[in-house]
Amino acid sequence: MWKTRNKKRGFSLIELIIVIAILGVLLGIASYSWSRYRENANLRSAVREIIADLELAKEKAKGENKTYEVTFTEGSPNYSISVEGLTTTKSLSSFGSGILVESTSFNQEKVSFLPRGTLATNTGRIIVKNGRNSQATITINITGRVYVSYDFK
Repeated sequence: MWKTRNKKRGFSLIELIIVIAILGVLLGIASYSWSRYRENANLRSAVREIIADLELAKEKAKGENKTYEVTFTEGSPNYSISVEGLTTTKSLSSFGSGILVESTSFNQEKVSFLPRGTLATNTGRIIVKNGRNSQATITINITGRVYVSYDFK
C-alpha cells in the first residue's frame, strides 16, 4: 500500500542565516544612501536660506533706499545682514553640523546691495560646503541676480 511520508515543513537554519545576511547587506547600503541624501538635502536647505536672505536684502535695499550688506565669514557657518549699523547674525548650524561658508570672492567677504538693488562690486561667488565635501556655488551678478550650482559627492 501507500506509505505516507512525514514531511517536515519550514526553513533550514542555513536558509535563515543566508536570508538574514542578505537583509543585513541591503540595510547597510540603504543606510549609507540615506545618510548621503540627508547631508546633501541639508546643504540644499542651507543654500536656500542664504539665497532667501540675499534676495530679502536686495528687495529691502530697493524698498528703503538704503545699502544692505550681507557679510560672510570664511570657514564659519555664520553670516550677518547689516544696514546703517544694525546687524542681524544668522547661522547655518541649524541645518546640521559641517555646513559652512568655504570661501567668497567678494571684497572683505561682503555682498553690498545698493539702493537700486544692484551690487556695489562686480559679480562674485560664495561657496558653501558640507561635511561630505559636497558644495554649492552661489553666484551673484552685478544686477543682483542670484544663481546656484551644486556638486554633490
